[in-house]
Amino acid sequence: MTQRSDEEDHGWRAHAAPVLLLVLLPLLASILLITGMFDNNPALFFSFLGVHVRGALLPGAPGWLDPTIALITQPLGRLSAEDWLRGIIPWWNPYTGPGMPLAAEMQTLSFFLPFVLLLKFWQGWLWLKIILQIMSGLAMYALLIELGCRRIAALVPGVLYALNGTFFLVPHAMGPIPFLPLLLLGVERAGRAARMGRPLGWGLIPLALAYSLYAGYPEIAFLDGLLVACWTIWRFAALADVRWAFAGKVAAGGIIGVMLSLPLIVPFLQYVQLSILGAHQFLFSIMRLGASIAPVQLLPLTYGPQGTSSSVYIDWAELGFWFGLPPVVLALAALARPGDRRGLILLLAGFVLFWQARIWGFPPAIWIANLIPEVGRTDAVRFIGVAMEAALFILAGLGIDGWLKVALPGRIVRNILIITTLLVLASLLAAAPEMLAWYRDRPGLLPFSLIADAAEIIAALLMLALLARPSGRLGRFVLPGIVCADAFLIAFLPQLSAPRGGHLDLAGVSFLGRHQGLARNYTLQPFGPDYPAGYKVASINDNALPVTRSWRDYIRAQLDPHGDVVMFTGAQPRLRPGLPDQAEELRLHLPAYGRTGVKYVLTKPGDDPFRRKVRLPVGRSPRALALGPGQSVSGTIPPGIIRLPEIRLVGILVGTYAGAARGILNLSICAGTDCAEGHADLGHAADDEYLPVRLDHPLVLPRGTSIRYRLSHQAGSAVALWLGRLDPSAPSSLAVSAGFGLPLEFAGPRLAPDVRRVFTDEAMNIYRLPHYRRFFTATPGCSLAPRGWNRVIADCLHPAALTRLEARFPGWHVLINGRAVRIGRAGRIFQSVPLPVGRSDVEFFYRPPGTRLATAAACLALLSWIGLMARGMLLNGQLHRHP
Repeated sequence: MTQRSDEEDHGWRAHAAPVLLLVLLPLLASILLITGMFDNNPALFFSFLGVHVRGALLPGAPGWLDPTIALITQPLGRLSAEDWLRGIIPWWNPYTGPGMPLAAEMQTLSFFLPFVLLLKFWQGWLWLKIILQIMSGLAMYALLIELGCRRIAALVPGVLYALNGTFFLVPHAMGPIPFLPLLLLGVERAGRAARMGRPLGWGLIPLALAYSLYAGYPEIAFLDGLLVACWTIWRFAALADVRWAFAGKVAAGGIIGVMLSLPLIVPFLQYVQLSILGAHQFLFSIMRLGASIAPVQLLPLTYGPQGTSSSVYIDWAELGFWFGLPPVVLALAALARPGDRRGLILLLAGFVLFWQARIWGFPPAIWIANLIPEVGRTDAVRFIGVAMEAALFILAGLGIDGWLKVALPGRIVRNILIITTLLVLASLLAAAPEMLAWYRDRPGLLPFSLIADAAEIIAALLMLALLARPSGRLGRFVLPGIVCADAFLIAFLPQLSAPRGGHLDLAGVSFLGRHQGLARNYTLQPFGPDYPAGYKVASINDNALPVTRSWRDYIRAQLDPHGDVVMFTGAQPRLRPGLPDQAEELRLHLPAYGRTGVKYVLTKPGDDPFRRKVRLPVGRSPRALALGPGQSVSGTIPPGIIRLPEIRLVGILVGTYAGAARGILNLSICAGTDCAEGHADLGHAADDEYLPVRLDHPLVLPRGTSIRYRLSHQAGSAVALWLGRLDPSAPSSLAVSAGFGLPLEFAGPRLAPDVRRVFTDEAMNIYRLPHYRRFFTATPGCSLAPRGWNRVIADCLHPAALTRLEARFPGWHVLINGRAVRIGRAGRIFQSVPLPVGRSDVEFFYRPPGTRLATAAACLALLSWIGLMARGMLLNGQLHRHP
C-alpha cells in the first residue's frame, strides 16, 4: 500500500500549489483571447454588425457554441449591469418587443451580483466565464478534500470541472456551475457537524442555493438539485444516530436559501404564468440525443474542432456536455474498487447511468424522469450535463484516491479496458453513417480527428497501465497529469477557431441613437434581436423565453400571422416552405408596424424590402468563383424565370475575402435588344452578402424574352462570386460551372414609394416609415412633453386619454400629479390612463407584484442566517474552551 506522503501537512499552505493551478489553468485556456490575438466576441457574429472579420486558424465554433450567449446574455446582461450602475433595479426592459420583464427572464443574469456587472463590457462575458471556471475548480477541489481525498486526487476533478464542456457548449447557462459542488460541500459539512455534535456546518447551503438561482438558469439549478437530493438522502441514511440532526441542518440551510431567492423567484413564476414556454410545454419531455453525437461524449474531437459540424450530419444543439475518455476510465476504476466509500460511488454511478439512459431515449428512463415534477418541462437532455459531469468527475477523483492507496488488480484493469473499448466501439458504430457522410464532405478534417481521437485513446491506455502498478513517487503525478493535460488541451483548442480580427460597425447604431428617440425599429437581421437593448435603442424584435401570450397574439393578429414570438428576429426561417417571409409580411402589414411605434426598418446592406424581388432557383453552397481583374463571367436566363415587369436592381452574392476585395464590378444585362448597365464599388461591399448593382435605367422584361448578363471586373483585387447548386427544376442554362450557378437576385419597382432610405453603410440600410405612432399620444386637445420612457408632462383643455406604447403588464403603476391612478388597456397590449383638465405630471414605474413581501422575507432570512451563524460560532467557541 502506498502511504500518503502529505498526511502531516496542515493549514492552507498545503493547498497553495493545487489552488494556484486551479486559478492559472482557466486563464491559460483563454490566453489567446485575453491577449487579443484572437477575438471571439459574440457580437461580431450575431449582432450582424461585424465587418472585416478575418478568418480563424481552425474551423469550428469560436470558443462558444450556443448563440444564446450572444442573443440574450450579452446584450441584456449589459442592460442589467448599466441599470445597477445607475442605481436602478433591472426589473423592466423597455427596449425589446413592446417592453418586457428583464430580471424575471432569468437568462439575463440580472440579479447575479456582483458578477453581472462584468457584462457592462462586451467581452465581460469572457471574464465572467473565467471567474466561474476558477470558482468551479476550487469548489470541486474543496468538496473532494472534505470527502477525505488526497490533494492530487482532489485536484483532478477540480481541473476537469473547471474546464468542463458546458462552458463551451452552453456558456449562457454557466452561472450555476460553481454552486453545485459548493452546495454538496455544504451538505457534507452539515453531516460532519452532526457527527461531531456541533452547531453550524450548514452555512454554505443558503449561499450556494441562492446563488444557483440568481445565476440565471433555473433549469440547471433544478436539475443540479436532483443530484443534491440524492446525495442528501444517502448521507441521511449513512449517519445513523445523528441523521435527524443532519436533516435539521440541511432543512435550515435549504429554507433560508430559498427565502433569500424569493425576490427573483416570485417575479419569474408570475412571468411564466402569463407566458408561452415554447418547447417546454411538451417537446422536452420526449426529446433525446441523436446517435450522431454519441462519440463526442467520449471523444470530443471526433468531428474535428468543436462545433465544426453542420446539422446535415450532426446536431450539436442539444448537447450540453462531454466527459472525455480519461475521466471515464478513472470513474470505472472507482466503481470497480470496494471500500468505505462504496455507497457514494454506487450513488454517483447510478445517477450517471440513469440520466445517460434518459438522454439517449431509453423509454423506461424517460417515463421515470417525467414522473419527477417539472422534469418533463425542462431541457433535461442538455442541462442535466452539469450534474452528470460533477458526478463522474467526483468518481474520477475517488478512483485516483483509491489508486494512491493500492494499485488495481490486473483482472480489474482488463475488465475496465474491455468496458471502455465496448463503449467507444458502440458510440462509433451508432454514429457511423453520419461520420462517413461528414468525412466524405470534409475530408480535410479526417487527419485532425484521427490524431485527436488516437491521442485520447492512447492517454486512456497509458492510464490503465499506470492503474495496474503502485502509484510511486513519479506515477502519482504522471497519471493526474495525463488527465489534466487532456482536459486543458480540449478547452484550449476552441480559441484557434476564433477570428484573428474584426470590428463592429456602429455608425448605424449611432444614427439610431441620435434620431430614433422614443420610437422603435424593426430589423430584418442587422443589429439583431436584443442587441438594441444593449445600446438602449428600442426594437420590436425579440429573442426571449418566457414571452407573454399577449405579445404572441398581437404579433399573429397585427404584424406577422406566421411569426415566431420566441424568436421574432426578422430573419427566422419559416417552419413550412411556401410561407411569406418576414420582408413580405412587413410590406403587407406596414400600417400596423407604424401603429406599434416603428419609425425605422433595418435591413442588410443593399437590401430593399420594399421592392418585389425574385431569385434564381439556385441554392447556396460553399463553392465560389474567384473573379480577378480583367476577368468576366456571363450567362443566360430563359424566359419565365424572372417574373417581374422590369428590373431596377441586381443583387450579386459576393465574398470579399474579409474586406480585401477592391475595384469596380460591372454588370451588363439585356432583354432582347434593350440593355442596361450598372456598377458597384467592391470597397463598399459586405462580405458574404448580396452586393446591389443599380441599373442606369429600368430594364423592361417583355413576356417570353430571355435575359443575358455579363459580370466583369476591371482592376483591383479578386472578388469571390458565390455559387450554388441548381435546383432540380432549374434549367441547365443557369449553370456557369458544372452543376453550379450564380444565386442572383433581381428587384423590380418599389412597392412602398413613400418609405425612404435614410442611412446606408457596410453593416445595414435604414429606412424611415412616413407614418408611425409616437410613444405617448393623447386625444385631441392635449399637448405632451415626454421626459423619457416613464414620464410625460401633459396639458389638456378637457378630460382626455393618454396612450403609452408600453406593454400592459402586472406591476405597472402610474402617478398623476402624485396621485395613483389605475392603468387601463389601449388596443390589445398597450397602456392607457385618463388625464384631467389642466397640467398633469404623469410618471410610470414598474415593480413586480409581491416584491415588497418577497424582499422582506429575504431580509428576514438573511438576518436569521447571520444570527444563527453568530450563535453557532459562539457555541463552538464554548465547546473549544470546555471540551
